[in-house]
Amino acid sequence: MSECIKINLKSLIIRLFTGLRWVERPSNVSIELGGDALIPCTFEDGTVSAHTWTNPNAVPLFINNQSVSGSNQFSIQGFFNLHIRNVTKANRGYYTCFVQGLGDDKGFLDVLISPYNTAVQTNDSSSQQSENDTIALTCSSTGNPAPTIKWYRGNTQLVNSPHVQHTESVSAGTETRTSSQLILIVQYSDHNQDITCHAYNSVNQNNPVKIPFPLRVQYSPRVSLSPTPYSIILSTSGQLSCDTNANPPANNVKWYKDGALLTTSTTVLDFTNVQRSASGVYSCHATNIINGQEKTGQANSQVSVIYEPVITVPSDLTVNESSTLNLSCGVDASPPPLSIKWKKIDGSSESPGRDLVVPGVGRSFAGNYTCMVEYRLEPSGQPAKQGSKRAYTYIRVQYRPGRAEMTAVNNPVTIGQPLTLRCTLQDPGFPSATFLWRRLNSGETFSETSSTLLISQTSLQDIGNYSCTPRNLVGVGSAGTLAVDIHENPTFVEIPPTSQTISSNVSSFIILCKVRGRPIPSVMWSKNNQPIMSGDIYTIQTSTTSVDTYSYQVSSSLVFQGRNRLRGLTFDDIANFTCMESNHNSLQHTLELFVLFPPSIESQEKVAATANSSTTLTCTARGYPIPQFTWYRGASIVVNGSKYSLSATQVQDVAMATSRLTIHEIQASDFGEYSCEVSNTQGGATKLIILSVRDKPDPPTNVRMTSYTWESVTVAWTPGFDGGSKQTFRILYVNQQDPSQSKDLPVIPDSVLTFNVTGLLPGTSYEFKVYGESVLGRGKHSDSLIVQTKSLSFPSIQQTPEFVAEDGVLTLPFNLNNTYCVKVKYSQDGGGSWRGVVHQNTECFTVEGVIPLSVEGINKINVSVCLVERQDVCDKPVMAAIRSSETNDLSETEVIIIGCVCLGILGVLIGVLIYIVCRRRRNAKQYESRVNQQSRQNMQPTQVNGNGIAPPKPQRTYDSQDSDGPPPSYNGVIANGLLSQDSSYDSQVEKYQNEMNMRNLHHLSPDAGSPHTPRKDPAHFVDLTEDRIDNSTRTGQESGYSTADGPKPKKVIYEVVV
Repeated sequence: MSECIKINLKSLIIRLFTGLRWVERPSNVSIELGGDALIPCTFEDGTVSAHTWTNPNAVPLFINNQSVSGSNQFSIQGFFNLHIRNVTKANRGYYTCFVQGLGDDKGFLDVLISPYNTAVQTNDSSSQQSENDTIALTCSSTGNPAPTIKWYRGNTQLVNSPHVQHTESVSAGTETRTSSQLILIVQYSDHNQDITCHAYNSVNQNNPVKIPFPLRVQYSPRVSLSPTPYSIILSTSGQLSCDTNANPPANNVKWYKDGALLTTSTTVLDFTNVQRSASGVYSCHATNIINGQEKTGQANSQVSVIYEPVITVPSDLTVNESSTLNLSCGVDASPPPLSIKWKKIDGSSESPGRDLVVPGVGRSFAGNYTCMVEYRLEPSGQPAKQGSKRAYTYIRVQYRPGRAEMTAVNNPVTIGQPLTLRCTLQDPGFPSATFLWRRLNSGETFSETSSTLLISQTSLQDIGNYSCTPRNLVGVGSAGTLAVDIHENPTFVEIPPTSQTISSNVSSFIILCKVRGRPIPSVMWSKNNQPIMSGDIYTIQTSTTSVDTYSYQVSSSLVFQGRNRLRGLTFDDIANFTCMESNHNSLQHTLELFVLFPPSIESQEKVAATANSSTTLTCTARGYPIPQFTWYRGASIVVNGSKYSLSATQVQDVAMATSRLTIHEIQASDFGEYSCEVSNTQGGATKLIILSVRDKPDPPTNVRMTSYTWESVTVAWTPGFDGGSKQTFRILYVNQQDPSQSKDLPVIPDSVLTFNVTGLLPGTSYEFKVYGESVLGRGKHSDSLIVQTKSLSFPSIQQTPEFVAEDGVLTLPFNLNNTYCVKVKYSQDGGGSWRGVVHQNTECFTVEGVIPLSVEGINKINVSVCLVERQDVCDKPVMAAIRSSETNDLSETEVIIIGCVCLGILGVLIGVLIYIVCRRRRNAKQYESRVNQQSRQNMQPTQVNGNGIAPPKPQRTYDSQDSDGPPPSYNGVIANGLLSQDSSYDSQVEKYQNEMNMRNLHHLSPDAGSPHTPRKDPAHFVDLTEDRIDNSTRTGQESGYSTADGPKPKKVIYEVVV
């Protein structure tokens, strides 16, 4: 004890005076076997004189950093850390670090060892186990730390259960050996399965040691039937499969139906043309032998034969009127039907259930009834089938048949085909009717008495009207009739040959085709498979005749004549001509026609070339047979050589060929005339071709107008000789009204021979010329073409535009659509010069009603309507009205109002005038009747100055009415024979009576005119007849002007004073 106290006291003194202290004490270290370990031991103070490391056996390893063990497995790292390389099991234990002044401390080195010597043992030495056997599996494994053991069946970990028991045992020591026992009740599903022992510790936790133990289990058969349950459709075939699973395999299979053994011993039970009796419970028994004992397994399946409902009803039922109808529908179905109901075919009645009961049956109940059954079949392994079945019963009520109707299954038919006629009754009657069949045309009757008449093999003699008459024991119904037609397939009666060669000298040619058939055949012609229309180049003549009473023969002739055929046969007539019956395209015949023609040549008349070059002359000829070619230079035949090359004749078609002559190294002597001569059996032809030096193009010919509008003209032309170089074309056109407006346009693209010149003015004449140009220059112009463009209509300006100078406003009283715009120009010198108005940033603007125009001194304004897209195209200008703003004209609305008021006033005055005139005439007539007799007594003539009688008044007419005032007086005597008297003091009635007397007396005079209207003053009746106008009614007489009045309309003015 005292020694220990001395040492600790000494260490304390050293620490106090030297500053010695631990930086990192030794600690426990775990390392895997074979790895490197580092046990720390770090302290501060370089003056320490003694420090050591000792192993678990207390044997020093290092003293003051000096190795004393002599092993290179140990080394010092840093300031006295112990490093151990390639750790072995022997290195396990406590290592002590001693530091003088600090004392010692220990660190435990634990060597980790992955599980090894892992093994699985069993208590069952047999190679196979039997089902439900109990076996014990023991898995042992050694390692440090102690291994953990787990059991797996396949990939599934086994846990404690009635069939699995897991126990473990651990042995103590440096290396621990762990054991785990698995007690397993073997199942049939364990067969060929591996029971695996997984052993692991912290070293191999992610990669455990796996030791499998394979199980081989013997088990009794497991049997399954498929399909189960099994539904199979009646009269079909199928299979019921018996699947067995046994070890050892089953060696015996038996089938049972409803407990009765079947003869089949295979795993498949076949059903062929299955019947209803096949329904039942089927079982499959499978047997094997385990440990000398027979083991059996079985499975059952309900087999159901399913089928569509089988409906049983009477085909017909006879009832008497007013009796009760009882009708039952028998149904045999598997599975049972979904629904059953009775329904009359015409839909007039319907009854649910199997039984149809109808009391008091009337005639209307007769007819066809159906029992409708809805069902659903669900066969195994097939889609479900849902549908309905019907069975029909005809209910007959006894009465005679009604009206018959005839139909044909196929009418018309072709000769030789069967014809079926059917007779149906709107009211069939009862008992069942029989039918009398007749051919009405001949009166022939048939032995057939059913509702169907079959003519098995028809002929044209069967054409006609047929009837069927229904009859029964009660009576005869109305007959039905039907017209029957028989067709005869078209056939050729006469056809042309398949090939024919004719001369072109014939004036015309005819191809004849005759076709027989019924109905009338329709014959068409085609040329090279293209339909021929009659009238242009060919004329089709068709005639139809009757043959053998019912058949027709059509004769169709294709005549090589037409309104567009200028001469006889042409090259285009060499073709395939087909006669075809259009209703049966399969009936056709083709003639291959060849026409003998002498050759004709189609080639250029000029070819241009340059010296020292080569060129080719082309000669194309048409003729049949194909012509032969010969080339001439002057009078000499051209042959192949260094100068000339003749190509082989190229045949384009049956009547066209081309030959080419190539001239090499052209010299001045080679220019001139060449001849192409062609010949065949029908004649020959020669074409002169001139080889000339390359030059400017010749002028185009046949310049013409093909179409034109108000702004465009389409010009077409025939090109002239190009001079040996590629030529392009240009069009020069001049406005004949304004020659300064001319243009020279290139034709684009340069290959066309038609060009549309646009941007022209309407109603304007233009002169067009076409010319070609090439690299050698421009050719001469063509002849002139004069065309006047169409005129263009513009919307008319109905109201004159107005300009108010003081306001600076121009009013445009019209509207235009967006196709047009308006141009306004003004003049300040009376039209000598004009300026345009810019509005809306343009000189041609849309109409807005009013536009500002603030320019001094305007004395003329023109307004024009123009096209928006072509603002240079305008209508003739309209002069605007210019007025002062002080002039207060009446508006249109004010004028209309004033006019309406005046018309109203005038109408009232005319009404009042008519009323007054009518009343005055009625009063005058009444008064006249009262004084008529007295007036006659006073009608004696009065002497004037002894014998003077007042002169008679001239007779009055419309143009000659009295306008001279009251009758004149002669020598103090009134012309009516009464004495003059003073009437100044007469009453109004007396004055009126006197005036009427004067009128009546004048009226009764033999020479008097029409009666006068009472008046006060002569001026109140004015005759304004055109040839007798009084000066007092002329304008100017009152004003003093001597200007003569113009002619005035005839007027009569009345003033009536009441």
